[in-house]
Amino acid sequence: MIEIKNLSKTFGKVRALDDISLVIEPGIHGLLGPNGSGKTTLFRCLTRIIEPDSGEINVPAKISYLPQKFGFYKSMQVVDVMKYFALLKKIPSTDAVREIDELLAKVNLSTERKKRVGQLSGGMLRRLGIALSLQGNPDLLLVDEPTVGLDPEERLNFKQLLMDVGRQRSIVISTHIVNDVEALCDKIIILHKGKVVAHDTQAGIAGFARGKVYNIAVADKDRLVEPYHVTQRFFDGEVEYLH
Repeated sequence: MIEIKNLSKTFGKVRALDDISLVIEPGIHGLLGPNGSGKTTLFRCLTRIIEPDSGEINVPAKISYLPQKFGFYKSMQVVDVMKYFALLKKIPSTDAVREIDELLAKVNLSTERKKRVGQLSGGMLRRLGIALSLQGNPDLLLVDEPTVGLDPEERLNFKQLLMDVGRQRSIVISTHIVNDVEALCDKIIILHKGKVVAHDTQAGIAGFARGKVYNIAVADKDRLVEPYHVTQRFFDGEVEYLH
């Protein structure tokens, strides 16, 4: 379980997190919000990459973070990348060998263990990332934009993998893809301007929003369809007009 009490973080004149308090139970939680809402800052505080200005964070001892973009040496073999990260995490060598075999099997990369990283597809790289993030059996897994750049089949496989590992630990997923939240998450956290504006089940958030009128501004005309997905899936509503 994660407990966050009165967490605040400011960068210059920008208040990235504004007195946030949250309790996150085991399960899969979606973290939603527009750019600049505080999602990345919250992840960075949870992983202690940065320190908050004030507040308390109580998290499990073992935390793993899977960023949206990560780099590997393209000439390294998959199994060597796993061994390298096991060494960085100070996992005993006898345990590391067994765990590497188990994790590569879990993410369906056993047959690619001798492939070089530069030969892997986007979906394979994401699966390698999840295998690395599960090394050492973390209690909390933070995942940033897990399905961006994947084709439909890879997205489906990756979501199933997250659901499988989510039965045993807490997972927080930061994403802007509504379908991913609907398919994966037990609860949803919505951030706006550094504040938590909602934290509930999908049904709870839909009930809160049902019957209300919302003004949705979309900067990119090519993304005008998104209000339909948001209102229909979570708010059980309709878009009256677009402009």
